[in-house]
Amino acid sequence: MIVQPTHNTPSINDLPNEILLCIFKCVRPAYSALGCENWMQRLLVCRRWRDVVVSTTSLWSDIYVSSEPKWLDLCLSRCANGPANLFFFRRCSIDRTVPILRRYSNIIKEIHYRGLHRRWMVDIEQILKIPMPALVSFEILNALFDRSEASVKLENLPRLRNLTLNMCVLDPNDTPRLATLRSLSLVSACRLGPAVTFEEFMNVLADSSGLEALELGGTLQDLRDCPQGYARDHPTLRPPITLERLRELRIRQFSCALTSHVLARLHLPNAVLVRIALDEVFGYTFPGLSSFLPDNVPVAFPLVSATTSLSIRISRADCVVFAKGSSSSFSLSLLVCPDTHASFDYILRVFASASVTELKFEAERLYGYYPSTWKEAFRSLPRLRHLCISERSGITEPSRVLAGLELASEADSSACCPGLVAMTIGTRDNLLGVHHTTYRRIVTFLRRRADQGAQLERVELFLSHRNPICGAGEEIEAALESLTRTE
Repeated sequence: MIVQPTHNTPSINDLPNEILLCIFKCVRPAYSALGCENWMQRLLVCRRWRDVVVSTTSLWSDIYVSSEPKWLDLCLSRCANGPANLFFFRRCSIDRTVPILRRYSNIIKEIHYRGLHRRWMVDIEQILKIPMPALVSFEILNALFDRSEASVKLENLPRLRNLTLNMCVLDPNDTPRLATLRSLSLVSACRLGPAVTFEEFMNVLADSSGLEALELGGTLQDLRDCPQGYARDHPTLRPPITLERLRELRIRQFSCALTSHVLARLHLPNAVLVRIALDEVFGYTFPGLSSFLPDNVPVAFPLVSATTSLSIRISRADCVVFAKGSSSSFSLSLLVCPDTHASFDYILRVFASASVTELKFEAERLYGYYPSTWKEAFRSLPRLRHLCISERSGITEPSRVLAGLELASEADSSACCPGLVAMTIGTRDNLLGVHHTTYRRIVTFLRRRADQGAQLERVELFLSHRNPICGAGEEIEAALESLTRTE
């Protein structure tokens, strides 16, 4: 049904300016010349619209540089000396763009550049020749998969505080200037150049008292005089570098051995996010997690002690740990794990000081994890409330896990993990195996927990050749009773 407007229906001309601004912000042009042309046509609808748009500098501050320099010139002129943020997401004529940038260089606050054409290095070098006294953030993320590199000099950016470089070579003379940054991200194949030593870079970090976010990816391997082997075998005599204001640390895509030296030298008392993702060992035999991570992880990274949810996945090919607290997270991803059982024990020791209430563990095969291993695991997690155990092979049945929890309870003369209320055995994608005594063993375990005053409120079983069995402890017992008679 079509509703006919009445004389009481508000006109679009009655919309307050605040609502008009919200609408205009949603239809601002992106990076195409067509979008810019459409935006200009809206200014011709009526004088009021034009006045609102032209007088609102925030509508012109985020500028997607297009192939038409006139659009860039118009936007910068409408900023009314307010800060401007430039986004180079499409190819533009750098020769026609640079003169405009020079004219408004005193109001450019941010530059975000995506290299999408073969001559992107020329663009970067031309832009950096312009003195930009107001520039605070400079980001280069090359989207091409060639090996081209741009030379980066920071001498014309005196107020720079946030720097992201990708596929770039930083001038060695600018290395000390990194200490003045709040955010530093050196990703992919970004290099500091062979003139800089490992110790010189660590000295820069030691001087970075204002650094709040740090990302290193494939950067340090080109430094001179890098330490050999793993940090535990070649310890340094210098004290750890304390970065009080650092909140986020990300390390990825370079040597496990070199990473161990970086981690051994850092103390991050107020970090809320630590991400470590490495995919190669680079010539050294991986000695295990205990030699890779710092001697005392909770001291180096106190956020570890704030963990409440711990997820561990271990196989012969990889090791993935994800720990989450109420306002912090720690993750470790390695495509190498020579000793799965020792790694599991070590990870639990690292998080022994945390109040872990949720544990998710996935193994390639659970068979090698004996009841004694699970006994120590459960004893190190006294506040555990939710447990999920699975394996990829789908062969091992869960008896050893249950036996480990019972052994831990016998050692304490009471139920270990008394707050445990939910248990999941297997997942829909990773079913566990079933032996001829599996169901009877689960029933016995549930009854023993109930007798100890620690009855489970929720149990989920994903076992081979059966549909999922879910429910409270008593419901699981009833569902399994008929199965135990047929075993």
